[in-house]
Amino acid sequence: MYEVFIEYSDMLDKSNYKKILDFLIPKCTELTYYVILQYYYLTAEDLTKAIEDLTGEVDKEKFQDHLLKLKKSNEMALIKYEELDGYEETEPIIKDKERIIKELRWFYSIQKPITPPPTNVKNEGILPETSFIDSTYTQVSHCTFGGLYKEFRFRLDENLIAYLYNTGDLIKFNTFKNLEWLEDPVFYNGEEIKCAISSHERNIAFFLKQEEYEAFKLLNIPMLVNSPT
Repeated sequence: MYEVFIEYSDMLDKSNYKKILDFLIPKCTELTYYVILQYYYLTAEDLTKAIEDLTGEVDKEKFQDHLLKLKKSNEMALIKYEELDGYEETEPIIKDKERIIKELRWFYSIQKPITPPPTNVKNEGILPETSFIDSTYTQVSHCTFGGLYKEFRFRLDENLIAYLYNTGDLIKFNTFKNLEWLEDPVFYNGEEIKCAISSHERNIAFFLKQEEYEAFKLLNIPMLVNSPT
């Protein structure tokens, strides 16, 4: 597996952007986005679903192993490895049920987003509802530990493909229905991550097999490559 990183400035080039989409789309089936719950207005229905999803996630027998894979495996998009050393000493990676429920009920009681979303960032556009598959509340994000998120999963169909080509940016925030501030897109081929983007940090990472890496090199986009594992 090759870890390939490209700079945001190179992603801004329209020619490079199109090359990246041309490369990823035939290899991928789904695309996910995240919204951190500090930006989210929880309704009573959301609260019930969030408690169910997040406390159920804690109960999964292999959840700890999954988090360790997120932390250490090059199959997942952990952009800043060095910042994770000793992370557990200051903030537990897995929140227990009581803490999760307490936080969610507090989010709900506020009746508005806890952290006002950025006002100086223009939203990319409106994601197509016809491509939407489902959403899940989770503690697991491909680029951050310790938070609570809502993950939105989309089918990489012709409508979403048209959206990606027409908007021309994978870093800016996105809107879905009445919810803004969807970010951190991840391209999947089944369960396998092919490309993960940390919007806030403007980091873009690809996880490629040998033949995919050889094809990616032909795009002539400047990149940094970690040794294959």
